[in-house]
Amino acid sequence: MLNNQKANVDENFKKARRKAYSIFGSGYKGQAGLNVLSIIHLYKSYVLPVLLYGLELLLPPERIINCLEAFQRKFVKEILRLPDNTANAAVYLLSGLLPIEAQIHIQALTFLHTICSQDRNSIEWALLERQISFKSVDSSSWFIQVQHIMWKYELGTVADLADNTPKKGKWKTRVLKAVHSYWSDQIDSLTPLYSTLFFLRQDKYVPGKILPLLSLEYTARESERLKTKVRLLTGTYMLQTKRKNFNQYDINPTCQMCGEENETAEHFVLKCSALHSVRQSIMVDIERQWGAITETSFNTLPVDEQLYILINSWPTLKTFLKTHLSSEFHEFEKHCGRLLYGLDRTRQLLLVTNASQRPPRTKHTQKTN
Repeated sequence: MLNNQKANVDENFKKARRKAYSIFGSGYKGQAGLNVLSIIHLYKSYVLPVLLYGLELLLPPERIINCLEAFQRKFVKEILRLPDNTANAAVYLLSGLLPIEAQIHIQALTFLHTICSQDRNSIEWALLERQISFKSVDSSSWFIQVQHIMWKYELGTVADLADNTPKKGKWKTRVLKAVHSYWSDQIDSLTPLYSTLFFLRQDKYVPGKILPLLSLEYTARESERLKTKVRLLTGTYMLQTKRKNFNQYDINPTCQMCGEENETAEHFVLKCSALHSVRQSIMVDIERQWGAITETSFNTLPVDEQLYILINSWPTLKTFLKTHLSSEFHEFEKHCGRLLYGLDRTRQLLLVTNASQRPPRTKHTQKTN
């Protein structure tokens, strides 16, 4: 059985990888103006069914499921252009995708309902009745494994479902509600444990719902600018303070452009004097759009709140707007994207210029060091 599971999963990997590569030309990696919502839909429609084909019958063990989870997370990070060290919880918060384990469970429970709906004289029904009557809870029988899944989501027993089989639509709604509730609690409980997900702590994981700021209809230029914002949002944008925290060497956390204070996200976005000219020209548009939406002044907000809004504005703006699909929200996000992308490009240019102006390291300097 284990060999059969591994062989099937390996084949699914190959086919899913080929399917994903085949749609790269359509803007699959967000470089052709395709919004993230459409990209995720492509993944769910073309790649995921291939990856999960037949697994509701095999019910692979945890080791294989972990490999499938890693495969999905890697591809979603490729879609969003995120580094490999991005927190796993961020992948689900941003994309709204269910973990692979949850999707296999939904398929298995749906297939169980199909068996329970068969005629009482059918072979499938006779097999179900025999298995749940004679097999112990430690058995590797498919029906017993599905029983454990039902217990996990508090859906009762296989015997109860067989005796009182609801309509397919009602059962599917019940299963989705139970599975979504369970995994929402699991992922929401993980978010506060990651210091890098500070800007996502006000967002809740909703299965099937992509993060509002990623679901907008972006142009090709805006889509390209989104990379900087998503990295700041997930805490993977590499600032000096982050390099110091996650580096084995003694890294100076001071901003290499202005040298005034430690280079934190707040310093980079709002305070660095070397980036003042870029910031000043775009902040005018942001302040104007903020005033049009909230009828308040953006400049009067505390600095930490300004930073949070510039990186993830919807948790604040949702009290003023009816939907995240409104043109006002899109306009505000467009200006925020311009700001963060402009700051990033200017920072990269300044760092390259500063590095080229440093005196070359001599042999005497190397020996002294």
